[in-house]
Amino acid sequence: MSGMRGMVMRGACAAGKAVQDVMRMEKIRMPIPKAGEALVKVSACGVCHSDLHVLLGEIPFPQPAVLGHEIVGKVVGFGPGVDDSVQKRLKSSETDSSFVVAPFIMPCGSCHDCLSGNEEICSVFFETNRGKGGLHDGTSRYVSAEKDGDAGEAAVEGEVVKMYSMGGLSDFTVVPVSSLFRLDVDRASEALGKEVSPAHTAILGCAVFTAFGAVRNTARLQAGESICVVGGGGGVGSAILQLAQVVGAFPRVAVDVSEEKLRACTEKFGATHTVNAAKMSREEVIETVRTIGLREGISLSHGVTGGVDCVFEALGRPDTFELSVMLARDGGRTVMVGLADTQAKAQVPITHLVRRRISVLGSYGAKTRKDMPALVRLVEGGRLDVGSFIDKEFKFDQAAEAYEELRRGVIKGRAVVKMD
Repeated sequence: MSGMRGMVMRGACAAGKAVQDVMRMEKIRMPIPKAGEALVKVSACGVCHSDLHVLLGEIPFPQPAVLGHEIVGKVVGFGPGVDDSVQKRLKSSETDSSFVVAPFIMPCGSCHDCLSGNEEICSVFFETNRGKGGLHDGTSRYVSAEKDGDAGEAAVEGEVVKMYSMGGLSDFTVVPVSSLFRLDVDRASEALGKEVSPAHTAILGCAVFTAFGAVRNTARLQAGESICVVGGGGGVGSAILQLAQVVGAFPRVAVDVSEEKLRACTEKFGATHTVNAAKMSREEVIETVRTIGLREGISLSHGVTGGVDCVFEALGRPDTFELSVMLARDGGRTVMVGLADTQAKAQVPITHLVRRRISVLGSYGAKTRKDMPALVRLVEGGRLDVGSFIDKEFKFDQAAEAYEELRRGVIKGRAVVKMD
């Protein structure tokens, strides 16, 4: 790795309160992986609302920081102590059809949470990354090169730039090898019957990863159960719909406020029914979804409330949180997936929850070492079409524009930023 010292790359950084003014392209020294880590040349990175929350100051995070936390790329080097068999498994040539994907949760594997099977809430990850903006040792691999000399000579003290997860909106990044997973796009293309773009597989690391955790681990969704996704036209919501279809859930209801997004829900994401909440009152939305969820031959009447077996809230807003609770059938469950401003609070009717036995469940990400291999198998087996989620592709120098479009709510499904 010594040959890369003195080299400079680009990173899209957050450092303020408003999207266009905050996200700036920063010159960063080439990162050097430490023990148990790999250097990854990033091909593409997904555009996620979590980054937007950081940009807008709604989720506290140390800054300046390189954003981006779902990536696809090629391993180009390793830190010390990485076993030869691991290197052989992860590294591939530039022309090889294999890439690596990485999820936003990079568990340590040895804390109490990880050993208890709850690696999605790994205390080390939350302390060192979400708290300090670093990897497992609590330090970032990024240092600003803005004040370095023109010939590449390093400034005496370069400013440390934090990493939101792996800080994937960059030319290169460093990821623990335990959080990298190989995926063959040629195999996936052959199984699916159409080309799978490597760039599109980046969204496995958050949008699909988060949806998978919500559907499989939190909801424990079963074939034949009815579902509703509030925010079905977004990145995570669209992935929940398609994964619910893979499971065999029916009917699958998408609630959103855009006709264009709702069209995508039925044409691309697997929804069987759509509800435009912008054209109805809250009470009408509740009645419509409850009616769709009724078993055949039963109608809404006194003592029959209808509703679906499982509601997924994918927006992280107080009003949609409160709405979601009212869409579940008696004895049903609501899975809260969307992140919100850390000060946001929702009010729910206590008696309704108690008498109707409605479960409210929080869901965050998925289990990295168990669920990422399963997702790779779904893609390589042609069971999951990641390309169907992608609405737009942006160039690296358009990253700020991508997040502005995300803020305005005009992206259907997911967008990706391509580095080349």
